[in-house]
Amino acid sequence: MGLFKIRRADGSFREVPIKMSMRLVGEEWHEIYQTPDKGSIAPEALIVMHREGSTNRYEYQIEGKAVPNVATNLFRPFATSDFWLADLGLEFLHWPNPKHIKTEMRKHRPCYVIETVNPHPENGGYARVLSWIDTEHGGLIRADGYTRDGKLLKEFQLKDFKRVEGRWQLKAVTIRNEQANTNTRLEFDLELEN
Repeated sequence: MGLFKIRRADGSFREVPIKMSMRLVGEEWHEIYQTPDKGSIAPEALIVMHREGSTNRYEYQIEGKAVPNVATNLFRPFATSDFWLADLGLEFLHWPNPKHIKTEMRKHRPCYVIETVNPHPENGGYARVLSWIDTEHGGLIRADGYTRDGKLLKEFQLKDFKRVEGRWQLKAVTIRNEQANTNTRLEFDLELEN
């Protein structure tokens, strides 16, 4: 279970509950994001289907109805947040021909700085993304998305981690939309149920 904590441009706040689960389906793993059926917004569901060596596939529903051609518009917000469908699927990590720019420290960790370029940039979406990948663990630490004209659009940061049953798990992720002057923090409840 999690919670989107959304700060709008006018300074007001909104919270939207979210449920995230993962399922193995054959040789794929599916990440499922859902907002509640009863809440302040229409219920939404996103399934990101991953398969090693393949591009992501997406299914997206609003009020139980499939949104057609979702793959052609992944730069749309999920649950009124700053997280786009493409952000939840980490789509930029699947773009072709990633380029190692340099290695530097980020959050006291050595990181590869990787540049990926969107092969089909859309107006309003990312044209290019710089990602900081931990050299030891291979995990994403931060990503900055840029527009076609090279302006910073969004800053994506993994914020907090918690050790649960001997494993480190992500506790919070933030996205700051530089151009809209908004941000969203996604916090996960990592307490295990008995």
